[in-house]
Amino acid sequence: MILEQIEGNVTVILNGKTLTIGNSFDECDYSTVIVSGTGKAIFRIDPSCTVERVAVEDTTPISVNVVTPTPTPISVIVKETFTAK
Repeated sequence: MILEQIEGNVTVILNGKTLTIGNSFDECDYSTVIVSGTGKAIFRIDPSCTVERVAVEDTTPISVNVVTPTPTPISVIVKETFTAK
């Protein structure tokens, strides 16, 4: 698969590296390609087939404060009664 064309103002990233027009990579890695900015990237699969990926506006990770609750101890009391016969 080859990055054939970029339309608009986009950045194409694969495995943390920026791709430029003409860069090629395995088709199995296509699902991990990130296209950010405004516009789209066009990839050539073979001489007669292309695929486009529209850019997302922002790929900045969102930081979320996660509060982990303190576990409450659970007390279980089991009372068994046996009657001998």
